[in-house]
Amino acid sequence: MGSRSKKSTAFIADRPVVVRAIETFDFVVIGGGPAGSAAAITFARAGQRVLLAEAVSSVPSKIGESLPPSVHPLLRDLGVASRVEAAAHLPCPGTVAAWG
Repeated sequence: MGSRSKKSTAFIADRPVVVRAIETFDFVVIGGGPAGSAAAITFARAGQRVLLAEAVSSVPSKIGESLPPSVHPLLRDLGVASRVEAAAHLPCPGTVAAWG
């Protein structure tokens, strides 16, 4: 069980973060990317208290990071499809992998 207590200091991405309130969490999810965000939403919908910890508030696009079309049903189920679409990301028509 994760917790935060009044006036304690934590370090996230080498920056001090002062925690101001007493809160207890059932789950602490580290990383606000697609997988971490999906996990946090799923736990919260199940009635769990969740802290989603992300080191930075805005990350520039990274080459190689994409969400294939097969993820769209999951985005709809999570209730975030319209927000992802509104962010005007470049579309990913699919992926191709070759081994050997």
